[in-house]
Amino acid sequence: MSRSFLTSINLNQNQILNAQLQNLAAAPSSPVAGQVYYNTVSNSAWVWNGTSWQPTDASLSTIIPTSAIVSFAATVQGYHLNQFAVPTANLPMGGYTLTGLNTAPSAAGQAAEYSWVIGQVQSAAAGIASKPPVACIATSSLTLSGLQTIDGYTTLANDRVLVTAQGTASQNGAYNAASGAWTRVTDDGSAPGEMEPGAMWLAVNGTTYGGSQWRCSNTGAITIGTTAITVVQFGAASVYAAGNGITLTGTTFAANVVASGGVLVGSSGLSVDTTVVARKFATAVGDGSTTAIVVTHGLGTQDIIMMVRLATTPYSQVECDMAATSTTTSTFTFNVAPTTGQYRVMIVG
Repeated sequence: MSRSFLTSINLNQNQILNAQLQNLAAAPSSPVAGQVYYNTVSNSAWVWNGTSWQPTDASLSTIIPTSAIVSFAATVQGYHLNQFAVPTANLPMGGYTLTGLNTAPSAAGQAAEYSWVIGQVQSAAAGIASKPPVACIATSSLTLSGLQTIDGYTTLANDRVLVTAQGTASQNGAYNAASGAWTRVTDDGSAPGEMEPGAMWLAVNGTTYGGSQWRCSNTGAITIGTTAITVVQFGAASVYAAGNGITLTGTTFAANVVASGGVLVGSSGLSVDTTVVARKFATAVGDGSTTAIVVTHGLGTQDIIMMVRLATTPYSQVECDMAATSTTTSTFTFNVAPTTGQYRVMIVG
């Protein structure tokens, strides 16, 4: 569909005829840099480089000698990877290994060197005495007798239950459930009972805590029945992974915004960065008498793009004089006053 031009257009010496270059037997006079034409004598296209006419179909070797290409390759190979633009896709390593990594990563997103990872695993394991799993976890004070429902699980005789929140903290620890009085677990080989600093249990059942991990955080010697025992959760039943646009640091999720990507993060939430993201305003114009129509868009900037189209079928784009007259208004000027609502203007900025 052809576009309707409502005012004259100045191409500044760049002439386009029927979607082809201007056909001439000789170069145009008074050319400007970037001006092109098709020479009907040499049957080739030419471009003015600001100093002379150059054929666009010249071979590469006549423009860049081999020695220059070799020198260019050596120069590029001398650059470091951090001097190039960042990747925009995954980098397949073809089975090879990254070496020479920082031996102690200090922030999320940094690569971890093998020996550092092994050290962290060993350090995390130090001081943890793994105990047999428990049937469920009690996170509120309870009577240590009788079969009962804990975290959605109904205990059975001889179920191991980890008690973590007794009113008397010295009672905390693992117990064997029974229809009568419960007894402390003592079948793990530690004396005088199952409790020791670093003891760790996995909960098998439970609506909330099934699959979670718990640890005795005491640091000194424990005397059963006397020492206040603290049991804390250190592992969740579910493993969380940060999806696209999210960063997970420890237990804190945060928005992972791209620099200059148009999203701002503040204490009150996410917002659009209007210095990057364009907004749109659109309205119908025309009253049958006004040729210079002022439109108030309120976008707060003169860095805008303006467009006009027919308000009715076929909705084709038209051209008129357009001016960003202020940060909140634009003026559209027509040779003939549009009829009421004849055109629709759109402003992006």
